[in-house]
Amino acid sequence: MKRLLYLLFIGLLALTLVQCGQPATPEPEEPVAPPPEATEAPPAEEPTEEPTAEPPPALKILRVAATASVNTWDPSASFSTEALYMANLYEPLMWINPDGSFEPALAESWDVSDDGLAWTFHIREGVTFHDGESLTADTVVASIERTRALGAGASWIWWMVETIEAADDLTVEVTLSTAYPLDRVAASTYAAWIMSPTAAAYEDSEWFEAGNEAGSGPWMLESYTPDEEIVLTRFEDYWGGWDDNQYDKVIISIVPEQIVQAQMLEGGEVDLALSLPAETQEDFEANPDFVVYEDATLFNYVGLMNTQKEPLNDPLVRQAIAYAIPYDDVVAVGAGGLGQQARGPVPNGLWPYSDEVFQYTYDP
Repeated sequence: MKRLLYLLFIGLLALTLVQCGQPATPEPEEPVAPPPEATEAPPAEEPTEEPTAEPPPALKILRVAATASVNTWDPSASFSTEALYMANLYEPLMWINPDGSFEPALAESWDVSDDGLAWTFHIREGVTFHDGESLTADTVVASIERTRALGAGASWIWWMVETIEAADDLTVEVTLSTAYPLDRVAASTYAAWIMSPTAAAYEDSEWFEAGNEAGSGPWMLESYTPDEEIVLTRFEDYWGGWDDNQYDKVIISIVPEQIVQAQMLEGGEVDLALSLPAETQEDFEANPDFVVYEDATLFNYVGLMNTQKEPLNDPLVRQAIAYAIPYDDVVAVGAGGLGQQARGPVPNGLWPYSDEVFQYTYDP
C-alpha cells in the first residue's frame, strides 16, 4: 500500500524595511525689525503625547499544495476527495483514531444497550456554528435526517436507523432495526457531518455550492476558486480553543501533479506538500530545510481481468497469474519501496482489514 509523503518547509525569512532621508535646508530669510517688547505671558501647558498604537500582529499563514479537488461543498452529499477540507469545516459526533479507538467530538459521550439496538449520544454543550447558531440535540437530528432524505453521497450508511429523536436539548436517542456498530457510522468521513439548523433546513445543495458552509469545525471557508485555490480562516469561537502558536489562515493550492508540488516546495511557494513523487524522498530527507512525514493511505492498486473470456474465465489461469506476479519487485519499483502487498480488497488501515486474509506469494 502506497504511502504519501508529507513535507514541511521550515525555512523562515525575515525582512525589515527602514525609511531614511535628509532634512531639507531652509531658505535664508530677509532681516526684519525687532518686534516691540511685550508683557511675558504665562507658559502654555505642553500637550500630552498620545501613545503610539501597536501595529496589528502579522497573520500566520500556512501555504499548502494538495491534489484533492472539490466535487461538492454539501456535507450531506460529499463522497470524494473534498473530505480533506470537510474535516476542517465540519465535525461528526465522534472521531475514529488510526488504532480504531473513538474520540469525542460533538458528542461528549455515548451509550449502547446490551442488545445493540438503542444508542444514546450526549451532545457537547456550548458549541457554536460558524453562522452563530448553537448546537443542540435537535440540530444533530436535523443534520442526519437531511442527509438521509437527500439520498446522495454515502447517505446509505444510516440504513439501519429506525428512529432518531431528541430526548432533551443535549441528548439524542437512536433506535436501530438491527444491531450494528453505529459508532463507526457516526464517525464516518462521509455523510456524518453535523451542520447548523439553518443549513440543515436546505432541501438541496444550491446554497452550499455557492461557497457557503455552516459547520462547527476550527476553520471557516473564506473563498474557493474551483480547481485552483481554497482559503480557510480560523474560527475564533471554536469550542476546542486556539493558542498563539497556531495559524490564522490556510491557503491551499490544488495541484494534481506531484512533481509540480515538489517544485513549489523547493521554490518556497508552499510550506507543506501533501503528495510528492516517491523518488524525491531521499533528496528531501537529506535537505535540513525540510521535514519528511510518512503516513499510510487507503489506496489499493488493483489489476482488472475480463473473466468472461478465455483464458481468464478459468479460475486456475487466474490463480497461475496471481502466483506469477513478483510482488516485492512491484512494491520496490512501482511504489519506490513505500508500500506493501495488499491482502484482499480492504486497504491496510481501514476497517475491517485483517492480516489473516490469504495473500498470494511469488511462486512461478
